[in-house]
Amino acid sequence: MNAQGWPLLIARILLALMFLLAGFEKLSAPGGTAGWIAGAGLPMPMVLTIASGLLEVVAGTLLVIGWQARWAALALAVFTVAANLLFHNYWSMTGEPRMINQLMFLKNTAVVGGLLFVFAFGPGTVSLDARKALT
Repeated sequence: MNAQGWPLLIARILLALMFLLAGFEKLSAPGGTAGWIAGAGLPMPMVLTIASGLLEVVAGTLLVIGWQARWAALALAVFTVAANLLFHNYWSMTGEPRMINQLMFLKNTAVVGGLLFVFAFGPGTVSLDARKALT
């Protein structure tokens, strides 16, 4: 194992944390998210809530354990870009909502950058993907 293994594991955990927490929240109490999705005019808000919650939990878990981590990271990156464009469109807001949503948009954009690093370079040596490559 090289010196990058543990920092990359920590980075994957930190990237996955927000998806895992959000995904479990969507699955355990879907009403709030479904209402938010309905408010955005999207169809089937409860189905989209459950599907997005499952995506976040499954892909977040895969990212943490480092199994199929590149594809999990790419799926979460695409999901985050879509969520950003649909729900944090600060450019059409004014005042405090604009400031808050711009901050959320930029934070999510930074997370996408981290996820694209995992997609491009892999999960590192402390991962199931690396272990599988050794066998």
